[in-house]
Amino acid sequence: MPRVASRLPLAVCFLMFICSPVVVRSQSATTTVTISNTVETGGIDRPGINLGGIANYGNQQLLKSLNYDQGGYMPGQYFASTFSCNSGGTQSTTNWYNNIVDGSGFPSNFWVGASFVAINAGNGTSYGSGTITASTSNVSSGANFTLSPAISSACSPSNNDVLIVRLNAQNTLEPPTFVLNGNVCPGATWDVGDTSPASTNTYQSLKMPTGCGLTFYIDATVSNRTNTNSYGSTQVNFINLNGSYNATFKAKCAVSGCSLNFSVVRLSGTDFVGSTTVNPSYNATPGVGWTTYNYPFTGSETGSQSTSVSYAFRCTGTCLLQDADVVEGSTLAGNTTVFRDAVVYELEKIHPGSIRYMDSSQWCSDVADEIAATGNRRWCGASAYLPQNAGQAIGYNDVLALGNVIGSDVLISVGQLNGASDWTTLINWLSSSGWISTYAAAGHKIYLEDGNENWNSVSASIYNGNGTAYGYTLGLNMAAAKAASGYKSSVIKLVGNSWVAPNQGYGAFGWIQNTLTTAHRTASTGLPDYVDNAPYMLNYLGAFNASGNNVATTGAPFLDEWAEDANLDSVTSTPGYPESMYRNAHYSESTFSVGTVVYEVNESTTQGITASQLQLNQINGSVGQALSTMEHVLLMQRDSGVTGPIHVFTLAEPYTGYTCSGCAALVTPLWGANLLMSTGPGQAVGTANVDRPLAIAESVINNAIGSNNNLMSTTQFGTPTFSYAGGQPYANGTNSILANSAVPYVNCFSYSNGSSAWTTICFNNNLTTAESVTLKGPGAPTGPVSETIFPGPANVITDHNEDTFLGAASSAPVIGIPSPSSTSATTYSIPPASFIALTYTAGRITTLTKPIFSPGSGAYSGTWRVTITTTTHGAKIYYTTDGTMPTTSSKVYSGPIAVSFSETLKAIAAKKGYTTSAVATAAYSIHQPRHPRH
Repeated sequence: MPRVASRLPLAVCFLMFICSPVVVRSQSATTTVTISNTVETGGIDRPGINLGGIANYGNQQLLKSLNYDQGGYMPGQYFASTFSCNSGGTQSTTNWYNNIVDGSGFPSNFWVGASFVAINAGNGTSYGSGTITASTSNVSSGANFTLSPAISSACSPSNNDVLIVRLNAQNTLEPPTFVLNGNVCPGATWDVGDTSPASTNTYQSLKMPTGCGLTFYIDATVSNRTNTNSYGSTQVNFINLNGSYNATFKAKCAVSGCSLNFSVVRLSGTDFVGSTTVNPSYNATPGVGWTTYNYPFTGSETGSQSTSVSYAFRCTGTCLLQDADVVEGSTLAGNTTVFRDAVVYELEKIHPGSIRYMDSSQWCSDVADEIAATGNRRWCGASAYLPQNAGQAIGYNDVLALGNVIGSDVLISVGQLNGASDWTTLINWLSSSGWISTYAAAGHKIYLEDGNENWNSVSASIYNGNGTAYGYTLGLNMAAAKAASGYKSSVIKLVGNSWVAPNQGYGAFGWIQNTLTTAHRTASTGLPDYVDNAPYMLNYLGAFNASGNNVATTGAPFLDEWAEDANLDSVTSTPGYPESMYRNAHYSESTFSVGTVVYEVNESTTQGITASQLQLNQINGSVGQALSTMEHVLLMQRDSGVTGPIHVFTLAEPYTGYTCSGCAALVTPLWGANLLMSTGPGQAVGTANVDRPLAIAESVINNAIGSNNNLMSTTQFGTPTFSYAGGQPYANGTNSILANSAVPYVNCFSYSNGSSAWTTICFNNNLTTAESVTLKGPGAPTGPVSETIFPGPANVITDHNEDTFLGAASSAPVIGIPSPSSTSATTYSIPPASFIALTYTAGRITTLTKPIFSPGSGAYSGTWRVTITTTTHGAKIYYTTDGTMPTTSSKVYSGPIAVSFSETLKAIAAKKGYTTSAVATAAYSIHQPRHPRH
């Protein structure tokens, strides 16, 4: 049963299956929205956003350090991975065999000195830990690892038991040509004994023999994917070097009389720093004789460029080099971070409630490296097949500083191969560095996520979705974090990986059940505060109109997406275990008392039927994509019961590949809320940035909500609906989106700051007709209202900004930021395929007063109503003092209290399938938090 609002009468019933294949619109009517003064979920986050990974070009060139991603700080290298236990080799207490073979694999004894933890994946316990004393090559046959000391028993191939291996010592096995992606001469080596005292890199410098060349390519070029008419081979760049920059490096002669030539040039273009030769000093004493060179320059680029920027060095004699970087200046007020003005500007404009940082370079990242200074953050390799270079991760300190500047919570994905001692180190560093106190003072939280998609073999998982093995490590890590001396539960929120896939998020034998049961068994305090999910939409493009021009001629795929929103977030009855955020969130809360975070959400249309480039742009980069994604986010808060932050993926990305039979090199404008972040510090702020509609829609919503972080209880009546027969069929004919007989055209959401400031946001899912809403109740506006309508009146659902490009040479964006208007109404007309965001003044919300308890007797004074939520691993007591029914967002009492249950009440509750029972001051009642019936 979908929840059109937070309270839905039983008379309104949404069926999952219908007979008619056409869309049937119910009789038009005004939707009445009664906004109560009761908080449904307190402390809710505004929709958040993923920061995304770093690259060396504009849309993902996040840092002022333009050469950070390319290795200018001469990073060290370390490795971590997991290996299953396989048949076909010798398994014993001192030998572990894995059958992965790769022609470019690990050489013999590559893993000598690495630490290991051996996990029995059948029952979630450990066989033991120690050090690898020998390893065989896996180039032509599987690898054997010699373990010391011996583990308790030989591993079981039938379990796919897991060996976690971490080669965490300083690693010199991989030469500079490997780490620096082949951009340095083969004769270059690492010098681990001589580093500049002015450098943060204490690991190593680069030693270049005479004639050795080193070239970094900044602002790499890619195919011009913004041209909707022809996606040819024209190469374009992403950054305008416009404003102040500094080319810097540290150098020393390793032999007397060396020289070093360098330049910074746009290839076939501007010489920012022309060919220049310097003569560093020579000193045989390590750490002595180093010189820091700075060459400031000013760029004046506008529009698009067709080549990369080269930062090139050539040595005569023998040279030592460190910290080779081009650093962008800053003119944006308040930007004290390491992030480019263009990035901070976009985040300030979007105004997210939380930012999440995860990229592939973090998958095996070590806590000690991520809390280190810039130069001492080594690059890690996570592959179990061959030595790899995952690239440079952004430091935790940098991300926390960014969140503090823009005023948001932060979710950091902690490398999933870190152990309990690493989590202790991380928590205590967050305390000693001042970040916990800083975030506490600002009223913000730091969420720490134990890995990224550990069920996903692509992301350096704890071997191919082994939930029991992950649960073992999760329990130890969460317990260690909570036991750390610096831990502060009001600021630090711990997050485990979950899985939104059917049967995994809420199935009795699924991932979440396996991981959290094992985590709790491993350590009594091993449960996280939250688990995370990624409920992507439109994962397969299976149908749209036949005209080939306007995708929305028949409503596809936007009506499909609105039905998918309802199915994922609002349907309470889900036969056959389909994907369901409602069921996922309720399962983890009712079974484990664990909340839910959404780490990523967006469309994910990477495959489907044959489409034109224009059609893909009209679908995945359009107003319709923005509407469906943002409605999905708010529905998860209102109907699914997601109490943690929800992050749109991602801040910026130009496109990704699209796969179909008959498609020729098509791309889909997915995942990036922003298409480009090209503006240089010498240009007017935001000049060369290009927003997609998704960034604009999130900005409108977040700035309307502002500090109104209480999601209020609302009731909708008279909501018109449409009947959806199921659609977006896979190639085998099975519908990827299930039928729904009553998808609401109107969804409204209200937020308050706990006083008189209110926000109401209403979506109209009708493609052709305006819908009317009347606001009533204590939370309805009582005076002037500021109204913003997205999109603008000149836009339609298929409009997008994919034709735009860089700076002065670009086309004007089709969709811009809408302007607010003033009104004082309580009835509003929402244009077709739009949402309205209203900010206004209304009455105060209900104030909850904490009862006064006597610790000895459990007595209390004041009117007190409680809900006792029983879970697999304990119970929680939620209370209110205003006579309203408590929910899981109410205040929680953890002191001593004596409560006796009526056996009759318990029997009734069990018969109805409720997971909670309640005792009120005057009478017994039955209640399930957040359920539409009570």
